[in-house]
Amino acid sequence: MPFDITTQRNFNFTANDAVVTALLTPAEIEECERWQTYLDAYTFEFHPLHQTGYPIYFRPDGNTDSSNIPKIDTKNIGNGGTKYNLVTKIANPRKLTDALNQRQLDEILSIIKDSWDTLKIMAQRYWTKTDPPVTAARSRMQCGKCKTNFYDANLGAANAFGKYTCTHCGKQEVKPVL
Repeated sequence: MPFDITTQRNFNFTANDAVVTALLTPAEIEECERWQTYLDAYTFEFHPLHQTGYPIYFRPDGNTDSSNIPKIDTKNIGNGGTKYNLVTKIANPRKLTDALNQRQLDEILSIIKDSWDTLKIMAQRYWTKTDPPVTAARSRMQCGKCKTNFYDANLGAANAFGKYTCTHCGKQEVKPVL
Protein backbone atom coordinates (compact mmCIF):
# COMPACT_ATOMS: atom_id res chain seq x y z
CA MET A 1 0.00 0.00 0.00
CA PRO A 2 1.40 3.38 -0.95
CA PHE A 3 0.24 5.22 2.20
CA ASP A 4 0.19 4.95 5.96
CA ILE A 5 -3.51 5.47 6.75
CA THR A 6 -2.73 6.75 10.23
CA THR A 7 -1.73 10.15 8.82
CA GLN A 8 -3.74 12.82 7.04
CA ARG A 9 -3.40 13.03 3.25
CA ASN A 10 -4.54 16.17 1.45
CA PHE A 11 -4.57 16.16 -2.33
CA ASN A 12 -5.91 17.89 -5.38
CA PHE A 13 -8.20 15.74 -7.48
CA THR A 14 -6.09 16.06 -10.63
CA ALA A 15 -4.73 13.45 -13.01
CA ASN A 16 -1.11 14.10 -11.98
CA ASP A 17 -1.50 14.40 -8.20
CA ALA A 18 0.71 11.96 -6.26
CA VAL A 19 -2.18 10.55 -4.21
CA VAL A 20 -4.33 10.06 -7.32
CA THR A 21 -1.57 8.37 -9.31
CA ALA A 22 -0.74 6.09 -6.38
CA LEU A 23 -4.33 4.87 -6.03
CA LEU A 24 -5.43 4.61 -9.67
CA THR A 25 -4.13 2.85 -12.74
CA PRO A 26 -3.30 4.94 -15.82
CA ALA A 27 -6.44 3.58 -17.51
CA GLU A 28 -8.61 4.58 -14.54
CA ILE A 29 -7.11 8.07 -14.62
CA GLU A 30 -7.82 8.29 -18.35
CA GLU A 31 -11.44 7.20 -17.81
CA CYS A 32 -12.16 9.79 -15.09
CA GLU A 33 -14.76 12.23 -16.39
CA ARG A 34 -14.21 15.31 -14.23
CA TRP A 35 -11.15 16.74 -12.44
CA GLN A 36 -10.75 19.58 -9.95
CA THR A 37 -9.87 23.00 -11.41
CA TYR A 38 -10.14 25.31 -8.37
CA LEU A 39 -6.83 24.13 -6.91
CA ASP A 40 -6.36 27.09 -4.56
CA ALA A 41 -9.83 26.89 -3.01
CA TYR A 42 -10.02 23.45 -1.39
CA THR A 43 -8.36 20.06 -1.18
CA PHE A 44 -9.63 16.54 -0.96
CA GLU A 45 -8.52 14.65 2.12
CA PHE A 46 -8.20 11.27 3.75
CA HIS A 47 -7.65 11.34 7.50
CA PRO A 48 -7.65 8.63 10.15
CA LEU A 49 -10.12 10.05 12.66
CA HIS A 50 -13.33 8.60 11.20
CA GLN A 51 -12.97 5.75 8.71
CA THR A 52 -16.59 4.56 8.57
CA GLY A 53 -17.94 4.65 5.03
CA TYR A 54 -14.53 5.08 3.35
CA PRO A 55 -14.90 8.87 3.67
CA ILE A 56 -13.41 11.51 1.44
CA TYR A 57 -13.20 14.92 3.08
CA PHE A 58 -13.23 18.39 1.52
CA ARG A 59 -11.07 20.98 3.27
CA PRO A 60 -11.36 24.65 2.27
CA ASP A 61 -7.92 26.26 1.96
CA GLY A 62 -6.85 27.82 5.22
CA ASN A 63 -9.14 25.63 7.33
CA THR A 64 -7.20 23.95 10.14
CA ASP A 65 -10.13 22.53 12.09
CA SER A 66 -9.73 19.06 13.52
CA SER A 67 -13.42 18.14 13.59
CA ASN A 68 -16.60 18.38 11.52
CA ILE A 69 -14.79 18.51 8.20
CA PRO A 70 -17.20 18.19 5.24
CA LYS A 71 -17.21 14.61 3.96
CA ILE A 72 -18.91 12.08 1.73
CA ASP A 73 -19.49 8.37 2.32
CA THR A 74 -18.15 6.41 -0.66
CA LYS A 75 -18.74 2.93 0.73
CA ASN A 76 -22.45 2.84 1.52
CA ILE A 77 -23.77 5.12 -1.21
CA GLY A 78 -24.47 3.58 -4.61
CA ASN A 79 -24.79 6.74 -6.70
CA GLY A 80 -23.06 9.77 -5.26
CA GLY A 81 -24.48 12.08 -7.92
CA THR A 82 -27.98 11.29 -6.70
CA LYS A 83 -27.22 11.31 -2.98
CA TYR A 84 -24.97 14.38 -3.03
CA ASN A 85 -26.84 16.52 -5.54
CA LEU A 86 -26.88 19.49 -3.14
CA VAL A 87 -24.02 20.81 -1.03
CA THR A 88 -26.29 20.58 2.01
CA LYS A 89 -26.35 16.78 1.60
CA ILE A 90 -22.59 16.59 2.22
CA ALA A 91 -21.91 16.01 5.92
CA ASN A 92 -20.90 19.26 7.68
CA PRO A 93 -21.56 21.48 4.63
CA ARG A 94 -21.34 24.82 6.45
CA LYS A 95 -17.55 24.90 6.29
CA LEU A 96 -17.81 24.65 2.52
CA THR A 97 -20.63 27.16 2.07
CA ASP A 98 -18.90 29.70 4.34
CA ALA A 99 -15.55 29.45 2.52
CA LEU A 100 -16.26 28.72 -1.15
CA ASN A 101 -18.08 30.61 -3.89
CA GLN A 102 -20.94 29.07 -5.87
CA ARG A 103 -18.75 27.97 -8.81
CA GLN A 104 -16.41 26.14 -6.44
CA LEU A 105 -19.35 24.47 -4.69
CA ASP A 106 -20.82 23.49 -8.07
CA GLU A 107 -17.47 22.01 -9.06
CA ILE A 108 -17.44 19.75 -6.00
CA LEU A 109 -20.96 18.53 -6.85
CA SER A 110 -19.97 17.97 -10.49
CA ILE A 111 -16.90 15.98 -9.47
CA ILE A 112 -19.02 13.82 -7.17
CA LYS A 113 -21.63 13.29 -9.91
CA ASP A 114 -19.31 12.76 -12.87
CA SER A 115 -16.38 11.00 -11.16
CA TRP A 116 -18.19 8.97 -8.50
CA ASP A 117 -16.78 5.63 -9.65
CA THR A 118 -13.24 7.04 -9.56
CA LEU A 119 -13.74 8.49 -6.07
CA LYS A 120 -15.13 5.17 -4.81
CA ILE A 121 -12.17 3.24 -6.22
CA MET A 122 -9.67 5.64 -4.65
CA ALA A 123 -11.35 5.60 -1.25
CA GLN A 124 -11.73 1.82 -1.18
CA ARG A 125 -8.07 1.28 -2.05
CA TYR A 126 -6.94 3.87 0.46
CA TRP A 127 -9.02 2.58 3.38
CA THR A 128 -8.41 -1.12 2.66
CA LYS A 129 -4.70 -0.57 2.00
CA THR A 130 -5.02 -2.10 -1.47
CA ASP A 131 -2.65 -1.31 -4.30
CA PRO A 132 -4.11 -0.67 -7.76
CA PRO A 133 -3.81 -3.64 -10.10
CA VAL A 134 -0.67 -3.82 -12.18
CA THR A 135 -1.50 -3.18 -15.79
CA ALA A 136 0.56 -3.84 -18.87
CA ALA A 137 1.69 -0.92 -20.93
CA ARG A 138 -0.84 -0.01 -23.57
CA SER A 139 0.16 -0.29 -27.18
CA ARG A 140 -0.88 2.54 -29.46
CA MET A 141 -1.32 2.38 -33.18
CA GLN A 142 -2.41 5.19 -35.48
CA CYS A 143 -3.82 5.39 -38.98
CA GLY A 144 -1.53 7.39 -41.23
CA LYS A 145 -4.50 8.52 -43.33
CA CYS A 146 -7.23 9.65 -40.88
CA LYS A 147 -5.04 9.83 -37.71
CA THR A 148 -7.44 7.64 -35.67
CA ASN A 149 -5.70 6.15 -32.62
CA PHE A 150 -6.15 2.52 -31.61
CA TYR A 151 -5.14 1.26 -28.15
CA ASP A 152 -4.47 -2.44 -27.57
CA ALA A 153 -6.25 -3.06 -30.84
CA ASN A 154 -6.79 -6.38 -32.51
CA LEU A 155 -6.95 -5.28 -36.14
CA GLY A 156 -6.32 -8.64 -37.75
CA ALA A 157 -3.28 -9.48 -39.83
CA ALA A 158 -0.84 -6.88 -41.10
CA ASN A 159 -0.17 -6.50 -44.79
CA ALA A 160 3.27 -7.11 -46.36
CA PHE A 161 4.38 -3.65 -45.19
CA GLY A 162 3.42 -4.25 -41.53
CA LYS A 163 0.33 -2.06 -41.70
CA TYR A 164 -3.22 -2.88 -40.62
CA THR A 165 -6.60 -1.90 -42.03
CA CYS A 166 -8.18 1.11 -40.30
CA THR A 167 -11.66 0.34 -39.01
CA HIS A 168 -12.50 4.04 -39.31
CA CYS A 169 -11.49 4.97 -42.87
CA GLY A 170 -10.80 1.53 -44.37
CA LYS A 171 -7.25 2.31 -45.53
CA GLN A 172 -4.32 -0.01 -44.80
CA GLU A 173 -2.37 2.73 -43.04
CA VAL A 174 -2.45 1.70 -39.36
CA LYS A 175 0.94 1.11 -37.78
CA PRO A 176 2.41 1.10 -34.25
CA VAL A 177 3.40 4.46 -32.77
CA LEU A 178 6.71 4.28 -30.98
